[in-house]
Amino acid sequence: MDLRIIVVSFDREVLKETKVSVIPEVRMSKVVGRILPMFVFLGLVGSILATDAWMTKDFKQWDAKVVSKVMDDSPWARTATVSKYWPDAPKPGSSPEVQGPASTDFAQATYLVRWVSSVTMHRAIARKGMLNQNESADEADKYANQIPATYDVAVIGKDMYPFGPLATDAAIEQLRQQVYIENRMANLHVMPIKAEPRMNDDGKTLAAVTFHFPKKNPDGTPVFAPSLKGVDFVCPAGKDEIRVHFDFTRMVTQQGLDL
Repeated sequence: MDLRIIVVSFDREVLKETKVSVIPEVRMSKVVGRILPMFVFLGLVGSILATDAWMTKDFKQWDAKVVSKVMDDSPWARTATVSKYWPDAPKPGSSPEVQGPASTDFAQATYLVRWVSSVTMHRAIARKGMLNQNESADEADKYANQIPATYDVAVIGKDMYPFGPLATDAAIEQLRQQVYIENRMANLHVMPIKAEPRMNDDGKTLAAVTFHFPKKNPDGTPVFAPSLKGVDFVCPAGKDEIRVHFDFTRMVTQQGLDL
């Protein structure tokens, strides 16, 4: 049955109860008892209709708000903060040698960690390109439906100082060896097979690092057992570490688990 029919019918019945100029206390308690469930019901319906728009609409119909939600605040996007012990970056226009004072113990840097191999994240990135008119509908379709051969997790931040310049293969390899996905309850510990830095438009400063994890073990079995409920992603960040939890029970679409 249509939820709107239920709500309207329920609402009319409550209004009949309230068409009394003076309502006795007992009668009032009955009315309140019937009104409260209605508000709870309406709130639940509103919550269902308002959340997870990426599950109910074609990605080409997503607006900028939905795209931002998927990319920055969804089961596929987690945030982490670390203590910022390093100097501030030089201000625009200043000499590269001139840096701000070292940050205090209370300063923090925030990083966004995205599970970018998921179809949902692919669709958000593709739709963003369409909204920004950076790519055609055909190009967006092609990228949106790509299924990577690896599980890919990207760390993104405005200040990537703790990662260093990652200017050499040795530096990239050293970082790769310190990153892992784990689930201690399941005795799971997986290291990436590749670390891929991405530079900003200036070609000098680091914008993000994507880590590629295997989908299968050497014996051909899946890295993630079907019963696995989630994993922690762990990455060093200078003297601190980035640690976020990905909840597999929420990383689902109408087609099932989306990693």
